[in-house]
Amino acid sequence: MEMYDLLLKLFLCPVLSAIPSPEPGEDSPLTLRCQKKLHPQKFTRQLLFSFHKNGHTLQNRSLHPELSIPGVKERDSGLYWYEVALEDHWIQKQPSSGDRVLFPIAVIGAQVLSKVGDSVLLLAEHPPGFQVREVIWRSLWPSEELLAMFFRGSLETLYHSRFLGRAQLHSNLSLELGPLQSTDSGNFSVLMVDTGGQTWTQTLQLKVYDAVPRPTVQVFIAVAGDDQPLKTCQVFLSCWAPNISDITYSWRREGTMGFGVESHSLFTDGQVLSVSLGLGDKDVAYSCIVSNPVSWDLATVTPWESCHHEAAPGNASYKDVLLVVVPISLLLFLVGLFFAWHCGLCSGRGPCWCRTWVEEVDPRGRRVKAGPPST
Repeated sequence: MEMYDLLLKLFLCPVLSAIPSPEPGEDSPLTLRCQKKLHPQKFTRQLLFSFHKNGHTLQNRSLHPELSIPGVKERDSGLYWYEVALEDHWIQKQPSSGDRVLFPIAVIGAQVLSKVGDSVLLLAEHPPGFQVREVIWRSLWPSEELLAMFFRGSLETLYHSRFLGRAQLHSNLSLELGPLQSTDSGNFSVLMVDTGGQTWTQTLQLKVYDAVPRPTVQVFIAVAGDDQPLKTCQVFLSCWAPNISDITYSWRREGTMGFGVESHSLFTDGQVLSVSLGLGDKDVAYSCIVSNPVSWDLATVTPWESCHHEAAPGNASYKDVLLVVVPISLLLFLVGLFFAWHCGLCSGRGPCWCRTWVEEVDPRGRRVKAGPPST
């Protein structure tokens, strides 16, 4: 007992942690680490670490304060704890169940993907020959809730959870959820009990995504440099979609098979594409494809339409129109200015270009006299 008390004083506040997470995905590595914090007092004896799970010893009296599992399975889920011992066989007294710090590990099995507004079916699978007597469906994260139960031949789903009215337990004991909301992502488990009292637990991860909206593509024309070849157009295509989770951008040149954009032509995680167009690319269209794991959409543009290197047949370009309209407008303005100046010099006592000419007609409508008015 004295050695046990000494060990507790030297081994201050040990913490058991899971790396990378206490909820690892199936087949991913998991490390349980005892983060020891020794007392400043000098202590030369080695510490030995033992790890246990559900009453079974996984690692016994090792110098390593870690337990590594290369690829976890659903069967690795359970309650873990550790013991600390001294190298000279003075073993730490086994703590009582009330003092033992249990560390739960939940291995996430199959991942189920779905979309907002849809319904999803969580399958209850069990080993062959497993005669199911009772089933309990629960939500584990972000909150632990009871969702549905099969007991004594009856199905029950009217539990006050966030899925109340949206959960249905089928005769094959699979759970249907829907219509789904964006906040329904989380971890779920089904506990099955057979007629002999044996249990089987399955854990599923549900991820709900928003439907991808139609993206918007803008075309920007680069300023031509001295080194840019004639009759070419350098454009930047910018694609944008509202900020939704796990969205990816990709580009496709329409009318070709297996078009791949070179890496140096893409910018901003694929949102911007740089393309050099020639005369043979007038009708070439590019599509921006926006996708997430459950949906996708696209928008298509013909970037040459935004280039002004060559006008369309039968039409004048904007620059050509300016070259004609501006000189004519300037000439008309100068002519009008000259006539205004000349007319200002005229007086009513002599002939002048600016005089007003009148025309007289007889009662029969015939012209009698035309000329400047009499003074």
